[in-house]
Amino acid sequence: MAARQGAADARQGVGWLNSMSDPSQNLQPADIPEALNQAVQFQNAGDLPSAEKIYRRILQTDPRNENALHLLGVISLQEGDLEEASKLIKMAIKVNPDFPAAHNNLGTVHMEMGHPEDGAESFRRAIDCQADFALAHYNLGNAYRGMKQSDEAVASYRKAITLNPGYVDAYNNLGILLNTLGQFEEAVGCFNKVLALNPEIADVHFNLGNTLRDLGRLDAAAENYSRALDLDPGHLKAKHVLAALTDNSTEMPPEGYVSLVFDNFAAHFEHQMVVGNCRIPEILRLLAGFLIEERKTFPDPPFQRVLDMGCGTGLAGEAFRDIVGELHGIDMSEKMLEQARQKNVYDAIFQTGIEPFLSESDDCYDLVLAADVLIYFGPLDVVFKKVAQCLNKGGMFAFSVERLEVGTYVLQPSTRYAHNEDYVLRLAQENGFDVVCNQAVEKMRNDVNGTLFWLEKIN
Repeated sequence: MAARQGAADARQGVGWLNSMSDPSQNLQPADIPEALNQAVQFQNAGDLPSAEKIYRRILQTDPRNENALHLLGVISLQEGDLEEASKLIKMAIKVNPDFPAAHNNLGTVHMEMGHPEDGAESFRRAIDCQADFALAHYNLGNAYRGMKQSDEAVASYRKAITLNPGYVDAYNNLGILLNTLGQFEEAVGCFNKVLALNPEIADVHFNLGNTLRDLGRLDAAAENYSRALDLDPGHLKAKHVLAALTDNSTEMPPEGYVSLVFDNFAAHFEHQMVVGNCRIPEILRLLAGFLIEERKTFPDPPFQRVLDMGCGTGLAGEAFRDIVGELHGIDMSEKMLEQARQKNVYDAIFQTGIEPFLSESDDCYDLVLAADVLIYFGPLDVVFKKVAQCLNKGGMFAFSVERLEVGTYVLQPSTRYAHNEDYVLRLAQENGFDVVCNQAVEKMRNDVNGTLFWLEKIN
């Protein structure tokens, strides 16, 4: 796109735009380059209506103008009309099949639609047209990451950096990916490179803090979380993790923290759960099978109405679907719920928090699930009370906790809460539950030990 011009040129452009106010007056072909330049200035300044007006006038004179078609498609992308953006950019590519910027932006449309495979194909086509297109290599890395092709993503980010050694976003995303792959020292190098280029990016200090925390360098991690908060006092994740490192008496994450974390985590959640050997939904389901076999008094299906609290992408829903009738799921993360809906295992899904839902719902359930969910709560008093109120007599509450040997609960450096078994058993008794099962699980998640509970409401 053309660089922005000075104020005098901008004033001249406005006058030229006013001369187009008569729809019956055709734009002359010789005026198209100037019109494009002015439209780009408006688009760069965020004045999309004025830019769109010019692009459409250009297309009245030249319906096959690839630049007007492409940039009009970019406006649709900016406005969130992905179908229109796709249509217009494809029209530009039909006029000029070797249009690298158009292929790149079409890839961005595919990514916004949730189709990383199609996005990768468009980014590769952009690179075929222009091998040194650093942005396309970076975007291809993002697409590969969305497809869980980590090696290819790393290679694409590295290529983008080779082409543009000051590419902050590429260094940052490479660092995030290397961290997830356990290559912590190299990830630290990536984040430090970003901060050498621009030390004022809160998210990068946060990312560096995460990697240092994984390396066990907790003091250095805390310094970076503090710096992130200095730069962005509303940084919920930095606030919570810093509290986990310095003040483990914190009772709850900041409002909005959990949904923010899992919105960012959604694309990789199930992969991370598998890599971390997290088997909680499957073990809870196995325990349910033992219970059903032992009692032989359950109806068919054994649990008529079930609530999956913090359902995420639907892992517990998948595990329990064959033994439940009506299945409801709740979660605060919109992106997690998008993936859960695609599985078609829930009869109803609600985007809300656990305590608000339990307080407002009139439904009664035969089973409430909380698989790997209570780790985001400190005190569990309110949750137990509300769950007891929404269960039918004889209803079950099945959940997991990370194990704490001494105390009631504590916020760990992992930013998850651990709970003492005696504390959980006391809450069960106070809220009318009988303990059907409490199963210790060694290395429930990575090296974390936990306990799985099945409670039955008896009064």
